[in-house]
Amino acid sequence: MGRDLYETFPIARQTIDEADAILSSIPPSSPSSPQHQEKGYLKRVMFEGPQEELTRTENAQPAILTTSIAMLRVLETEQGLDLKESCRFALGHSLGEYSALVATRALSLADAVRLVRIRGDAMAKAVTDKKGMTAMSALVVRASKLDDLVKAMYDIQTELSSAGEIAEIANINSSFQVVISGTVKGVDHASKTLQFRKIAARAVDLPVS
Repeated sequence: MGRDLYETFPIARQTIDEADAILSSIPPSSPSSPQHQEKGYLKRVMFEGPQEELTRTENAQPAILTTSIAMLRVLETEQGLDLKESCRFALGHSLGEYSALVATRALSLADAVRLVRIRGDAMAKAVTDKKGMTAMSALVVRASKLDDLVKAMYDIQTELSSAGEIAEIANINSSFQVVISGTVKGVDHASKTLQFRKIAARAVDLPVS
């Protein structure tokens, strides 16, 4: 990941080295993760993997942010891209919000890398604390059924609360794609109920790290 950029463009090398140095200076989040103090850790996991280590959310988030900004800086230095001249807005979805903030100089790369690392650690800890009993599912919403889905989720939440289970809307990505999250049993129940009521066409389980 990003290795071709690193080896080809000096500005990409500078960007990735900067992010790597920042992460190396952050104390480990737990005694079980001393490798995060290791200099060159981000580059090693990006360039060499293994994929299982790279895709852990606490590693993937800084890696994706760093690669995004490295690509942007290559476009700026090699192709003369000027965001102020060519763009009125910069937008990002979820993790991409941080890339947009760095791109517009509203946030430094150093601060963004620290924040997404904390964000990734918090997400990983949430899963660990629940002992793997959390889940996410992407729902394909039937045409013109988004409002019905939102209303139905209130009913489903009431049903689940008495059993100590949870299912909530995590993201409304579009009028036909919604992500729900919660406990494994809660998400499974909500997915099946929404499909039974012909509100959702299908559900796709998402890996949670």
